[in-house]
Parts: sequence; structure tokens; C-alpha cells
Amino acid sequence: MLSRDFNLHMYMQRLKALGHQAELHNNRGVAKDALSYIIDPPSSLNQPAQTLAEVELPKMLSGADWKGILTSTQHSPSVGEWQERISKASMFAYYSMTCLLHKFPPALIADLSIFSKCRAMVIFDRMNSYKTLVDRSVVTSRHFVPSEQPMQEAILFSLCGVQTIITNHWATKPEDNLELFEQLLRGSLTDGLYLGAALGRHWAQLAQGVEGVDPDDPARREYEVKTRSLFRHNTCTYGVPLVRIV
Repeated sequence: MLSRDFNLHMYMQRLKALGHQAELHNNRGVAKDALSYIIDPPSSLNQPAQTLAEVELPKMLSGADWKGILTSTQHSPSVGEWQERISKASMFAYYSMTCLLHKFPPALIADLSIFSKCRAMVIFDRMNSYKTLVDRSVVTSRHFVPSEQPMQEAILFSLCGVQTIITNHWATKPEDNLELFEQLLRGSLTDGLYLGAALGRHWAQLAQGVEGVDPDDPARREYEVKTRSLFRHNTCTYGVPLVRIV
């Protein structure tokens, strides 16, 4: 699990905004009664995404109040719905094949007041099932546009006042991203882990799954591919990892 920030001053400002108390190793965290999502799955994952949104999320944490839009059973959100989902969220979660800034461009973020309640964003986008964006640590895809990449996205939302941003750095399979998306939410909601710890635990569990498996077993090779350093460090936290949903 990687956690990073742009400079020490910004990190200290994030901690201050969260009311972090070092002696208690705690802060105000994310309010469980103000959670929002927009889930826009590919057609192949309509059913798993619907199960996650309609069945699993509501029972992950008692008292949690989710408001969201599942595009496969509802509709694509309008600009007003984007603004409403974010403005009323203590944490906003987004899952889609499409970069968030393609759906909600920076020009619509001019009114920073819509981020006044948003403490954390979980962003899983830029997915690609057929073409890898990274080959031997070298970016090779024509789909890589620097201005649309996650660091710029994280900077933008940090300047808007979001204290924790979790996002993937390059495209990966939608199935893998949906699995990580669910496990991250389950760890932070059901198990009460910090967002950063929930992300780290998922990779630790995958690594443990390799132990005791026959080296010639296809399952072991699949785990090894998933847990190699390049893939494991795809998803990281910008800002404060010690944020809990309370």
C-alpha cells in the first residue's frame, strides 16, 4: 500500500482540517450518514455491480446512508446530479470505465462550495480490458494523456479541500477494479479500518493466497501476476490514509 502527498505543508493542512489528534491516533473521519456513489459499470459487469450497490453496500455498516446512481439500472447522471452527489457527500465513490474528469470536467468545479463536506474520494476509473497501458514500467499506450492522469486529478481535488483521495494510476481490468472497489469499502465499512489500511489489507490477502499453492497451478500464477509490484502499486492514497468512516 502506498500513501503519498504533494508536500509536507499540504499534509499538515489536511490533518488540521480533519481535526487529527496525534495522541489518540484519530480524527473526525468520514460521516457514515453522508455517503455517495456513482457506479457506471461495463455491460459485462452489470449484475455484479447491481448486487454491490443494491445488496452489499446497505448492509456493510449499520446506520450507513448511501445515496447514489447506478447507471445500468437507472440513468447517466446530469451535471446537477453530479453536483448534488458530491456536495452532500462526506465520502464520494466513483467506479467507471471512463475518467471522472470526462464526465465531470474541471470547469464545473469552479464553485468550490460543493466540496465543503467531502472529506474523501474513492476513484476507480480509466479501466481497459483489452490493452495494457503499462508494459515493463514504460507507458506505451496512445490512451495516456498526461493532463488526464490521476496525479493531476488528485491535485485538483486536493485544492478543492478533499483530504483523502484513493485512485488507480493506470488502466486495469474492470473485474479487478470492481473487486478492489468492493474490498476497500468492505474493509472500511464492515471492519472499521482506516481507508489506507483497508487498501493495504487487500493486497496482503492476495499475497498470502500464493503461499502453499503448487508452483505449476494456474491459480498461483494468477496470484503472482496480481501481486507483482507494478500492479500492487497501481492504487494508492493521496493525502491522509488514517481516515475512518464513523
